[in-house]
Amino acid sequence: MEIDQIKCRLAVYLILINAVSFFLFAIDLHRHGKTGRTLQPAWIFMVSVLLGGAAGANLYFLLFFPHFMRSKRKSRKVNSIEHDTYNCWRICCLLTLVVQAIFVFTVYGSRIHLSLRQITPYRDKLMPGILFYLVLINFVTFIIFAVDKWKARNNRFRIKEAVLFLLCFLGGTIGGIIGVHALNHKTSRQAFVVGIPLILLVQVVTVIYCCLRLTVLNP
Repeated sequence: MEIDQIKCRLAVYLILINAVSFFLFAIDLHRHGKTGRTLQPAWIFMVSVLLGGAAGANLYFLLFFPHFMRSKRKSRKVNSIEHDTYNCWRICCLLTLVVQAIFVFTVYGSRIHLSLRQITPYRDKLMPGILFYLVLINFVTFIIFAVDKWKARNNRFRIKEAVLFLLCFLGGTIGGIIGVHALNHKTSRQAFVVGIPLILLVQVVTVIYCCLRLTVLNP
């Protein structure tokens, strides 16, 4: 079988599995309105995500999840444990999507690696700027976690968890991990205790892959 045929079939498979994953989550949302239970049984949704349906799951969370959570808050039917479970699912789906995106990039890399080839000559010049950015974003992330901890102690208006996660996704995971454990902040939230190290793991894998890719393009 030719390589192009394999890539074509892989693309069709990814489209189908992501459609299945999207509709599984959407059907579950409809079922939740009738039974009050969601993501049950959990292994079905996890399998659909791990088999390549992470994009479909993330599309569901992007389109329907905000409205779903707003309606839950208005009816006051959401508790901290349930909210934490949803956040863990969102983080896991997003991280899985990153890993699957790296895989797709590897498979179809012969056609879409031009941007990496273009920046390869400037690799040495970019490194100081990248290191400075990482130090800065991690420092800012730690400060934001500290401010949120202070607000929690003084019953002030809290910083949204989405902002904290966004800072971690932008490269501030080390600052976030230090903020969680050194400040004893968000330690009861599995989304932070488990999610942020997972984000760091995906970022490390991504950096290693990009470095190896650049080495191959310009040994």
